[in-house]
Amino acid sequence: MIYRVFLTMLLFCISCSSNDVTHDRKMTNDFIKSLLKNEDFLKVNGILEVSLWSPDLVKENIDFLSNSLKIRDLKHLNFQLSLLDSFRVPSILIKPKRIITINEYKDFTALLELFHKEDYSYLDWLEKKNCKYGFGSISKPIFNEKYDRALIYFEKICGPLCGGGTIALYELEENEWKQKNVIDHWIQ
Repeated sequence: MIYRVFLTMLLFCISCSSNDVTHDRKMTNDFIKSLLKNEDFLKVNGILEVSLWSPDLVKENIDFLSNSLKIRDLKHLNFQLSLLDSFRVPSILIKPKRIITINEYKDFTALLELFHKEDYSYLDWLEKKNCKYGFGSISKPIFNEKYDRALIYFEKICGPLCGGGTIALYELEENEWKQKNVIDHWIQ
């Protein structure tokens, strides 16, 4: 009898965890789709498959994240951070833009190193990848428990003296994500 109770509780916990991941994936996809519908958002032809936002940098600011997103349960925040670390941009979300793979990105950064030797072959790489004006990187949004507030990092990458990034807070209002605050912004 005790074995059955334990097994039932275990199955319940597993199904809840699976449902949490499924719900988060749906909310993440909906959020990213809504951002990419905006013509001004990342005017680029390619999106990097992984985010350049370091989860370690995010983890250093737990109090800030909790306060900005109004998160009361640190277990939820840790759940969000665990998903951030493994996030990959689904190509279906960004059509007609193309995915820039991590290996392609490594090739690009190697070419950027040549810039200091007055070698501008990174520009040829951008042209060849149909990303003449650069490409973007977008993180998985970090949501609060209600999934009505989200913090996201995105950037444009176009060369050693070109690009920029933003950390922004969004709120869901009447089924539409609206930017509420720019937390940080940098330009290269």
